[in-house]
Amino acid sequence: MPRAAPPSQPHLAWREIGRSWPDQEAEWTTWVAHLNERGDALYRCLIAADGEMTVTVDLRTQDRLGGSTLHRGRCPVPPAPAEAAERRRLLLARADAAAVAAVEAARTRSRWPHAATTGRTDPLAAPELEHRIRYRAYFLWEREGRPEGRAEEFWERARQEEARCLALPTEG
Repeated sequence: MPRAAPPSQPHLAWREIGRSWPDQEAEWTTWVAHLNERGDALYRCLIAADGEMTVTVDLRTQDRLGGSTLHRGRCPVPPAPAEAAERRRLLLARADAAAVAAVEAARTRSRWPHAATTGRTDPLAAPELEHRIRYRAYFLWEREGRPEGRAEEFWERARQEEARCLALPTEG
């Protein structure tokens, strides 16, 4: 009896939405993959700092406040650039596999009945902008040793950096 072909996995259309400045010590890049017209999206962030690479994939849905982390992985950064590039590729591939599995599981449970792996593409929509600011503030806080009581300072610095990236006004 012939086997049925396995269901095709969705293609996640990752689009870069932010990266570190060239003079920053920590190197990071954030991508988004929109899942449907409602605004559900995956966010993937890769950070290289202090001899380690870390990748996270978060899911943000409109029916749930905040988001949930689907995958987190890390590994040491090897000294050889070719080895570092290969580790980066493998780290991102594992993160993508976890993201695809989560999307498929959600579709199977009919959580996103009309989900598509492409959709709304407005990079300046409020949830995406706030999410990028949140990520940037977190990485600033991490880089400075996780000091307590300075959340507003890191949020404002992240907002100003994001505004510079987007050429938006920095007041208010």
